[in-house]
Amino acid sequence: MLLPLIPLLLVCAFIRPYDSWAFCSNTIPCTPAANLQLPMPATRLNARRVPLPIHPTGPTPPTHVALICDGNSRWAEKRSLPQAVGHAKGADALISVLRYLKRCGVKICTFYGFSTENWSRSREEINDIWMVMERTANSFRDMAVDENVRIRILGDLDDDRIPISLRETLSQLEIDTRGVINDDDYDDDNNDESSSLMVCLAINYGGRSDIVRASREIAKLVQRGELDSIDEQTFEQHLCTVGLPDPDLIIRTGGEQRLSNFLLWDLAYSELYFTDELWPDFDSDSVDDALEWYSKTCRRFGGRKEKAAACSNRCTTRSRPRSSEVHHTGRR
Repeated sequence: MLLPLIPLLLVCAFIRPYDSWAFCSNTIPCTPAANLQLPMPATRLNARRVPLPIHPTGPTPPTHVALICDGNSRWAEKRSLPQAVGHAKGADALISVLRYLKRCGVKICTFYGFSTENWSRSREEINDIWMVMERTANSFRDMAVDENVRIRILGDLDDDRIPISLRETLSQLEIDTRGVINDDDYDDDNNDESSSLMVCLAINYGGRSDIVRASREIAKLVQRGELDSIDEQTFEQHLCTVGLPDPDLIIRTGGEQRLSNFLLWDLAYSELYFTDELWPDFDSDSVDDALEWYSKTCRRFGGRKEKAAACSNRCTTRSRPRSSEVHHTGRR
């Protein structure tokens, strides 16, 4: 009598807990964001890894990591939740990832918070983004000061469309953390766990608009006779990213493989890492995957590999850059 059931029993025995949860996820009742408790995939519960070893005991971590945190709305939609919940979970993920990147020895992290093209979204979603951003900034201040994190704003924060309270909050956050970073904190030999982290928030930012604005400033200087020669270094002095090293690694979540007008001047030789994972699901294991991939790249910055040993521990010479390397992972 049991023979007909044997195939079914075998199938059930090999179904992963994550698949079972995913199949039943639509039956989870919606709860308020503050009380939202979603089950973690069972296959990840005991899979925690220690951080990648940092320089000098292991591969040198990237100095500057830039994040395009895509997928908040889709994360919420998959769970039949409001978009605001997705943005709130995305903000929580950002704080966790920033802490972990600092622990791994990363010095600078630039986060694409709101692009100049995002104004085309619905007024309701834009308001949700501002609300989450202001709440996160208020709660982040004490942590930033205590944990040696400096905040720097990139983009046009003077836009009247941005709520005054948010503009004031972000400006104050930048002022309160301004003394955290010294010039020598960018030294690659200063990568201990207690070192500083600079977090650049790109808000109302667009790569093209930044280039146009810099060009206008330079044109005015030339017109007034205050500038007679223009080179790359001159141009960089008028970008809102002035003083920052170019990103070593760009991480984009959510499955899309494009740059979306992000840091167009600065990422000429950045390594590009794309993943299908939605941003609220991006965690320390995800960071490890990206940093491990980065540690295996050889950055020649347009030159030739003269010796086989030049890339044995990744080329870390920060002379002048090679064209961006692209990686895509289907991990979800």
